[in-house]
Amino acid sequence: MDGLNAKRLPPRVYPGVPFDPHRNSLNLLRLVFAVTVIASHATYLGGYMTEPTWAGLTPGRWAVIGFFIISGYLITASRNGRGFGSFMAHRVARIYPGFLANLLVTVLVFAPVGFYLVHHSLSGYLTTGTQPAQYVAGNLFLKMRSWDVAATPAGVPYSGSWNGPLWTIFFEFCCYVIVGLLLCLPAAKRQQHIVIPALFSLTVVLQWQSGPTLTWVHAVWPVATNDIALMMQLLPSFLAGATIYQLRRRIRLSLPGALICGAISVVGIVALPGWGPQLVSPLLGYVIFWVASVAPMPKLMQTQDISYGVYIYGFLVQQTLVLLGVNHAGLPLFTVASILLTVPFAIASWVGVERPVLSLLGKHPMVWRPAARPVLFPGLAKVSS
Repeated sequence: MDGLNAKRLPPRVYPGVPFDPHRNSLNLLRLVFAVTVIASHATYLGGYMTEPTWAGLTPGRWAVIGFFIISGYLITASRNGRGFGSFMAHRVARIYPGFLANLLVTVLVFAPVGFYLVHHSLSGYLTTGTQPAQYVAGNLFLKMRSWDVAATPAGVPYSGSWNGPLWTIFFEFCCYVIVGLLLCLPAAKRQQHIVIPALFSLTVVLQWQSGPTLTWVHAVWPVATNDIALMMQLLPSFLAGATIYQLRRRIRLSLPGALICGAISVVGIVALPGWGPQLVSPLLGYVIFWVASVAPMPKLMQTQDISYGVYIYGFLVQQTLVLLGVNHAGLPLFTVASILLTVPFAIASWVGVERPVLSLLGKHPMVWRPAARPVLFPGLAKVSS
């Protein structure tokens, strides 16, 4: 072929664009997921109805799946960028100070208010039921063992628990440890593009065979059966995000791709009850990362991330509002009030606890640059030959 004809070749067309770690709206999506958890919980905390479900999962649980997919991608990226010690130090710094502060705020602010609203006095608060110190000490290592403080909240539709969503924090941290330790193995680190997808596949199979698997676990380690069951549900989503990270240079994001992945996901979830969500997690991840690539990022959120605070304070605020009778105003107003009144606590957590601790480790807020023009259709992404 001569040079003249070569110059006349049409440009190559690529199906979409790769995910840009510096130009995305993941902070926004995580906040949306956290707000979804609050809205989902409002239905039963306010005494209106049981949480709605689709394919056996509530909106809040679907949001948690989204959280885990995003975390799987980001945490695997973080692990590849630093050694195990530094990685774990950053992971502890990101998740634990806010968690510990939340426990303290619970026993120093929310639980005393709840106790007073029930008993019209603080007498007995320090000695009734699960004592404040017991609540903090029992939950100190992320695994939630105590849910009430001084037998509160009481007199509410969902009594005996101040902060239901905190149960997921322990399992997310376990996922951090799994990926962190896995990539300590030289062979696994070199071949992680094979090892991590293979591990994801194994966890999906285990969830598919959850009945026999949990029967065996119960026979060998009965006290861990419930925790293993929950980990089997959540770990595949985390590893799906990790798998997407491994394939990041090959995956191209586009609207047609997102629509196809979304459609296949719906079919898989409906057709495969019990393990469909785990199987299609990578496809759900594709949709999530495509949305993060095209959705505009509000300026305020470019370097600020209050999603963790919204997630860990929403339930506390909702239980307090129920004790105050705000739920009698109806589900829509109760939900809006819950979200709006959670935001100040989330901001305080980010500004007063999370961000300062991260700064001590030299981790500055993410550098964000305006998103490139979003690619909605594959034919728009052209690279000249």
